[in-house]
Amino acid sequence: MIWGDTPRWQAYKGIETETGSTLAAVEETAGIVLSHNGAVVESLYAASDQIVREVHKGFGMSQNGANQLAQQQYNYQQILAHFYPGTRLAWLQFSS
Repeated sequence: MIWGDTPRWQAYKGIETETGSTLAAVEETAGIVLSHNGAVVESLYAASDQIVREVHKGFGMSQNGANQLAQQQYNYQQILAHFYPGTRLAWLQFSS
């Protein structure tokens, strides 16, 4: 299957179209946030590097950029460090 970075490829078609691995990934990462110096990072994400450059002024991760690093055998921690230096993953804790 060929993928693209136009709005056609970004449409969400509902939970019934999600795969088991997608649902498992969501459950396994529930409550995990990107943090820097103890604060939650507002991470900017777009489909393409062009969108990141134009809309986010060059700051943020793109689907294509992350995929290119994954193809080079980067793991998710290395990909996050590439796009968001100095950050880490943290558990968001709720108090009752």
